[in-house]
Amino acid sequence: MIAKQKGIIYKKLAYSLSEENPFQIMEDTYSGSSSEYPFHDMHFENELGIALKGKVRRFFPEGRYDCSTGDAWTCGIWEPHGMKVLEKPCRMMIIVIWPPFLANTFFPEAPTISLLSAFTHQQKVFRFGDPSRRMNLLSLSEQMIRIAGDRRPISLVRKRILLTNLILCLLESGRNIIPRNAKTSETCKLYSRISPALDLVFNSKSQITISDAARKCSMGEDQFTRTFDSIMGISFAEFARRHRISGAANALLSSDLPIKDIADEWGFTDQSHMHRLFLKYYSCSPNEYRTRRERTNRGLNKEY
Repeated sequence: MIAKQKGIIYKKLAYSLSEENPFQIMEDTYSGSSSEYPFHDMHFENELGIALKGKVRRFFPEGRYDCSTGDAWTCGIWEPHGMKVLEKPCRMMIIVIWPPFLANTFFPEAPTISLLSAFTHQQKVFRFGDPSRRMNLLSLSEQMIRIAGDRRPISLVRKRILLTNLILCLLESGRNIIPRNAKTSETCKLYSRISPALDLVFNSKSQITISDAARKCSMGEDQFTRTFDSIMGISFAEFARRHRISGAANALLSSDLPIKDIADEWGFTDQSHMHRLFLKYYSCSPNEYRTRRERTNRGLNKEY
């Protein structure tokens, strides 16, 4: 039995996810010569990826990991990450997930199990020493891909169940990833407390102070800071900063505006300030990001 907590409001950015459409499934395939540059990204959605064929290198702030067939990885909210294909042909399944879907999924019979923990804990890459578990993960992935485009109500439910099973596979393989003393039902309630601060960030291109966010949530600054950090796995200041740099990145791809104008529009001190943050989060300059991303978008990506 899965009980859903209500009352959480989030506004989405790139993927148009919502309570009715909480995740999106993509199948990426690559063939030919190796990619020239690593691809770096950052987004609000949680990400679950599984290598189905070939070999790919995943970049995270704490290091890089080479993933082969049957390996999986996760990315947290606004977590910088990158990818470079090492061995082709390469095929992988990527699922981007609306964070409240994970936070609000509560199992009354197993209250310490949190699906969100697979995305907020330090472990980011999951390898399966047991061949049967690896085959099970690959089988679940292929089932998900086969019905990804099916919009019938019964298939929508099957996709939710498959996604839950995929995440549970990761939790079973992880080391100390399940918070044994966690009060998951209490976490769900706290998400609703901080949701006004998320709306405040998503509705603005300028800097939002902790004071403004705490006031919006009817909380003191210290209480708000502790609550936001514990639930989101990231400080509010960093969350708001990554939202603005991600918005600027989207503007680089969706418009021909000069970089200086985009920096001004998204509340950066100047073009140099945005340049430094792009090097930090995307490992390239804004101009390089625009050029490389356009090149990448011409590649092979199948979206359901």
